[in-house]
Amino acid sequence: MKNFYIIPFVFFLCLSFAAKAQVVVNDASFEEGISYSWTSAQEIILDGIVYLKPGSSLTIEAGTVIKGLDTPSNGDPTSVLVVSAGATINALGEASCPIIFTSVVDDVSDPFDLTTTDAGLWGGLVILGEGILGNDEPSDSFFGTASTYDDFGGSNNDDGSGTLRYVSVRHAGASVTPGVEISGITFAGVGRNTTVEYVEAFACVDDGIAFFGGAVNTKYLVSAYNQDDAFDIDLGYVGLGQHWFGLSRDGNVSFGIEWDGARPDENPIYSNPILSNVTLIGPSSIRSELEGVYMRDGTAGTLSNSI
Repeated sequence: MKNFYIIPFVFFLCLSFAAKAQVVVNDASFEEGISYSWTSAQEIILDGIVYLKPGSSLTIEAGTVIKGLDTPSNGDPTSVLVVSAGATINALGEASCPIIFTSVVDDVSDPFDLTTTDAGLWGGLVILGEGILGNDEPSDSFFGTASTYDDFGGSNNDDGSGTLRYVSVRHAGASVTPGVEISGITFAGVGRNTTVEYVEAFACVDDGIAFFGGAVNTKYLVSAYNQDDAFDIDLGYVGLGQHWFGLSRDGNVSFGIEWDGARPDENPIYSNPILSNVTLIGPSSIRSELEGVYMRDGTAGTLSNSI
């Protein structure tokens, strides 16, 4: 099947086929309070769960390709880039030169190398912030570890985690521990002073793009051929979303948007996003009870001008 990307072919206008310097990045590569940069002259290899730690920033140049190992050298279950709360990522892709996160087995010079069924080949992209959660606790641990680097949530929906613009996350998704699954892209407690525009999740094994609490605003999102929900909302998410596009793969038995409120359902803080100009296309063969938008108990919100 032909791959469906935001920018399927124009990327090759900026792609150099010259040998790139391969840079392996593991968790020891990042320290607190340091500014880092990745360039398109490098091929970045993520080896394990990598935290961009509080007080640090990472700038990624347009055209940079980041590839994740499915079997990291340190025994981690997969490779993930985690932007910790208090850290900043500035992934500054361009329309003709996006930033691509994918698997080490993906030949990005060939748009037909991997297909819509090649999913779960590495972890994904996780961004954590200090936004408000509709949770029984004001903060949470993303992976359920003792590390503070995976904590998210707080009292600041005006928090900022940087910029994602023209970013494609492909063939990702993983189960890290029982009950902890990584979507293609996860925003957990991310505040509204974060910029997210022209971003896609393609062929991921879990949800395409997930929002847990916080108030991040987004425009022009694509979630295509993922194996669970195209979009997942939970834990008091109150952001604005405009021009979302979800395309389900054949055989998918999940929702276009799974729209949940809080934990527990009667929590006084609950999801209440405003979404407009949303298009959701289901698979060609679906179970009879499959909803395009499934709103669970204890949630609210607005969905307008959508199909």
